[in-house]
Order: sequence, then C-alpha cells, then structure tokens
Amino acid sequence: MINDKFYILLSILFEVSLSQESAAAFLVNMQESGAGGSVGGAAIATELQARGIHLYGNKILKELGFDSDMRVLLQTPSPSQNFNSDGFLPYEVKFFDLPKDADGQPQNYDDMIETYLVRADRRESFKENLEKTPGMIIAISHFYVDAAVRGNLIEEIKDLSLEEQILPITHFHSSPDFTIRADSPGFHRELDTSWDRRMYEIATLRTSIVQFSTVREREMTARAYDGVYGLTYEHILKNSFVAGLPINSEGFEVENPEDKRKTAREKLSLPEDATVFGMVTRVDTEKGYDKFLEQFIHYFHEQIESGVDIDSLPYAVVVGGIPSKDPKLKTRAEEVQSIIKDLPKDMQSYIRFSGEAMPAAEVMHALDAYFGPSSTETFHLAPKEAGLCITSTTVDGETHSHGIPAFLSDIAAHRETHPDGSAFLFDEETYDGYYEGKVYINGFKDAFLAAMNKHTRIELGRKNNENSKRFSLEESTKAFFTGLLACEGVDPNFFHSKS
Repeated sequence: MINDKFYILLSILFEVSLSQESAAAFLVNMQESGAGGSVGGAAIATELQARGIHLYGNKILKELGFDSDMRVLLQTPSPSQNFNSDGFLPYEVKFFDLPKDADGQPQNYDDMIETYLVRADRRESFKENLEKTPGMIIAISHFYVDAAVRGNLIEEIKDLSLEEQILPITHFHSSPDFTIRADSPGFHRELDTSWDRRMYEIATLRTSIVQFSTVREREMTARAYDGVYGLTYEHILKNSFVAGLPINSEGFEVENPEDKRKTAREKLSLPEDATVFGMVTRVDTEKGYDKFLEQFIHYFHEQIESGVDIDSLPYAVVVGGIPSKDPKLKTRAEEVQSIIKDLPKDMQSYIRFSGEAMPAAEVMHALDAYFGPSSTETFHLAPKEAGLCITSTTVDGETHSHGIPAFLSDIAAHRETHPDGSAFLFDEETYDGYYEGKVYINGFKDAFLAAMNKHTRIELGRKNNENSKRFSLEESTKAFFTGLLACEGVDPNFFHSKS
C-alpha cells in the first residue's frame, strides 16, 4: 500500500528576466500559452508534468499495482492557473550569482560546492517546508541551480530524523550535442558554453535521479560526464530514466480551429488564404531560424526567376523573442533583419520577423507547415504542439482536417521523437538535396517544395497529430511513472507504506 499522503514537490525557477521569450505570457496564463516558444519552455513542460501527475497519477499508479491517494504540492513562485490549490505551499525560488574567488574569477568546483550549494537560507527554507509536509515526497525540478542546491541539502536531511522520505528527480534538459565534457572553465570558454551551468549539471547528476527526454540524450550525457568529478557512465545510467515531457494539449486543441486560425493570422498580419511556413521559437542560432529565413529568401528568388507568380508563393514567419543576455544572438538577429530590409518591397511583405515574443498557442494555428531546422535538440516541444493544431486543406473540392505538418532537421532527437514518417526530415546545412551513395538526402529546397504540396501536408499533418498525442498529459504521466519505477536507482520500497 502506498502512503496515504503522497506528495509531489515541484520546485521551479521561472523569472521573466531569465526566460526571455514568452515568459510573461506563461506567467499570466499558461492555459493560453505553449511551451515550445520559450527559453523556459522545458521548465513549463516540467510544470505541466506535475499537472499531469496531479490529474492522472492515482489512476496510473493503480494500473501499475499501487493503491494511492496522491495529491500535488506545487512549489513555485508563480503557480499556473487551474491547479488544485488544496495543499499549495508558496515557496520563493531565487537564482543566485555564481561564487567568485578573490580575483573575481569563478571558483573551482569543490569550492563552489562548499560556498554555493551549502547556503543557510536555502537549507533552513527547505527544512521548514519538509517539516510542514507529511508523507513521502517526490521532489521534481527542471532547473539545475535549484536541483543542485536541493541535492546537497538532501544529503544533510538524512541526519535530521524527519519522517519524510525524499526521492529527488531532475529533468535534465541540455542539448546533447553541446554537452561534451565538463573538465574545466577554460574548456567551456573555448566551446563558448557556460561553465557555471555545467557545474550545476554535474551536481545534479551526482545528487538526483535524472529524467532524460530521449535515449540519445541519456547516452551522450553519460558518456560526456564519465570520469568527471567522480561521475561514471554506469552511475548516470543507473540513476536515470527516459520519459518525454508533456505538451500543453489544452492550449492547442481548441473547439473552433478555423476561428483560431483566423485570429492568429490577424495577429501576424497574414492573408487568410495564404500558405504560411513558420517557426515559434526562441531566436537562437541553434534553432536555425536564421537558416530558415535565408534559405526561404533563396527559394523565393529562385521561384520568381523561374516565372512563378508571386501571388502563389508562401509566406515565412518566425515568432520569438531575442535572448537579452546574449549580445551575439542579438547581433545575429539584427543581421537577419537587415537582410530582410534590403529585399525588394514586394518580397519583404512575404516575411514576418520582428524578434518579439508571442504565446505559441496564440499564433501556432496561423501556420500551414512548421519548420524546425535546429542544429541540436533534446526533445523539441514546438513541432509536437503544431501537430495538435487542427487545420484543414482542400484538394479537388474535398476538405481534409489534419494537424500542422512538421519539417525538421535530420538530427537524432527528431528521428527519435518523430518516428515512422511523422515529420519530413532534411539536412539543415544545405539548400539542394544530394546523394550519399545511393541514398538521397533532402535539402531545404526539398522541404519547401514538399510543404507546398497539399497532399503531402495532409499526410504529414495527420501523422504529426497522431505522434503528438503520445505526449499528452496522461500519456506523458504514464511514461514518467513507468520509467521511474523501472529505474535501477529507485528503491521500489519508496512507493510502499512504511507501516
């Protein structure tokens, strides 16, 4: 029998200044916002996961052989709407500055652990919450900074003689192709990656059960950190499981999709009858928004030169905010905007790129085809959200309803999370397709031409819709508990009553 008081402690760091994209919209009303258009997208998906556990956890645990009476304890500075407030415990979560040495440089790892992770204010606040919370606790976090602090505190809590039993879980969301090694600050400066983030990742991997979104992410992370600061490949595999995060189905599955499409197009100043290709993303070069726009311009020029009527050509839309803390990303966005401004006026009118954030669920329905030419991804929420957006295409007088089709870079994360032809995959580094031996590799041009084909959009849209349903709140919750219970590092006795 599972303990009658089975709590989920969700600890989320979510501040507008850090999330930089659709954060304000999410904080105001997550119900009308999607996770795919935000730097904080995976954090919101982690919060959605807690909601899924709240709604379906008891049912799923019973199906897995546990008799539970579970409710959610939400620990976050800005709880989402429609959560059951019963048992809610407000808790302030802050982002602390990285500890520096006397010369103003980041401290070495061991000193950081000493000065950063062991902080009296965090320790006392965490202990106070535990003393108020009876029963067993699963502590879920998305943010490494919070997970790292929490992990160190849990080590101390073992000596507090508290009745609570704690299972710390962190959703590890870090692009695997950029997570290579964490040897030193100098190594990461050369790679142009964040050493302080890597420090938190290491602490997370040492002190938490880790949830990965894909098999590849788990494997690459285990190999990347093997032998780093006492971590081993075997330890990471033993203390981790794979379960994709949920998408906000309630925000994208609407009763009147045609009305939603019309409203979304009005927001973006798009003609109702146009064909629209687009992205809802943070404006980051790893997302490939710049390649998408530049290759679209190439395609547009090529079509005009071949005699195609401009009125029959598609529009290109990129919706997303520019991360304010990275001047290089801002510079690159300004370069792309400058390229667009130098185009002939009639061509400019076919492109929308303001660099401003808008909630994904408010604009996604405007698209006929979702493009995601990312260079690296872990899970990639946005194309799955697009799959839930029902649109219609008329061919030979017959109207077909389907999800928005996805046209994605041929990278490991997309192959794993969009199997069985549920997305059109192409090489994001090339415009024209090419042969590797006898195998033809699609390029951007192939993706654009396929997206213009109504039959292809219908087929891919239906497949993307079916694939996206796998990541609903209920299905994702089932995957979460199935993976967690199978995790070698989780003691199955945790889920049983101590009596």
